[in-house]
Amino acid sequence: MIAEENLEGFQTQITISRCKYKENLDTCEHFYDHKVNDYCEMIQSKNTLWSPLFGSYVPEYKCPIKKGLYRSVNSTLDVSAMLLFPIDAWYWRVRVEVKDKATGRMVTCMIVETRIASTS
Repeated sequence: MIAEENLEGFQTQITISRCKYKENLDTCEHFYDHKVNDYCEMIQSKNTLWSPLFGSYVPEYKCPIKKGLYRSVNSTLDVSAMLLFPIDAWYWRVRVEVKDKATGRMVTCMIVETRIASTS
């Protein structure tokens, strides 16, 4: 949900944690941080891990971001390259905070929780 009109000029902080057990978040540990200084460039980039996600929103999710409710149901991400690393034994939590560059005020926050598994 975006509650304000014509938003531009964002920075994004992505924090990834991994947990041994979904049922016990005390088993979580910090895994990775990533900061993006140009949120609009990130969501409009093509051929990235996240481009299928942003491309699936209804209504279309693009900058400047308009006020409204955006939905992405049953979205998929191709994480096959990540399966080269030992990631499938963990439960993953990803927190994405989007803040206004000028004021530092949080505009939106998203929390994604998942387990990644190889199908082979």
